[in-house]
Amino acid sequence: MLADSRQGNPYSKGTVRVNTDFSPGDSYTYRKIDRIANEEKSGLTLTITEIIDDTVIFNKGREVRDLLGNVYKNVAYGEYSGSEGGAAQYYPSEYTLGKRWTARYTVKGKDGKTWTTEYDFKIAAKEKITLPSGEFDAFRVEGIGSNTLGGRLTFTYWAAPDKVRRALVTEFVSTGSKTGRVYVNERYELTAFKQIKTVN
Repeated sequence: MLADSRQGNPYSKGTVRVNTDFSPGDSYTYRKIDRIANEEKSGLTLTITEIIDDTVIFNKGREVRDLLGNVYKNVAYGEYSGSEGGAAQYYPSEYTLGKRWTARYTVKGKDGKTWTTEYDFKIAAKEKITLPSGEFDAFRVEGIGSNTLGGRLTFTYWAAPDKVRRALVTEFVSTGSKTGRVYVNERYELTAFKQIKTVN
């Protein structure tokens, strides 16, 4: 009998496809932790106010994302455009250990400046995490990047696409490539969520 060629192949085990069946009224509440100041900031609730084709609009335009969660617009930073005209590709269509991809995109900042960013992402682990919103078996995704403003960037997130359609936790760190100064070090944690249509 021929051996199963899938044995030992991380792409054949534990793959979870993303469920994109969002509904207007779905909401996700996060707490923000500023890890430079070592303090918790005011919470943020993102509620879907409209869905147009493959575009999901939160809070009447505060955030605009594609169905996978990739960003077109975030009022805190600006407008994003991927290398092929789509959203900035932080989030894949399916999660499996070992998966890798590169995201390249341009940001038009709210201050009018424009810069380009590139990340190398990998799905590094699957681990159990506990949050105020529950306990999840989550994929940990690690991104290492840089931008043309001279920043070194790390973006790490945890996702349980079989339970929640948005990221559970995101961590973002921006460091000056020459100075080594940490300009941003923040973490968002999901504290509550409401999904009109269950994922499973």
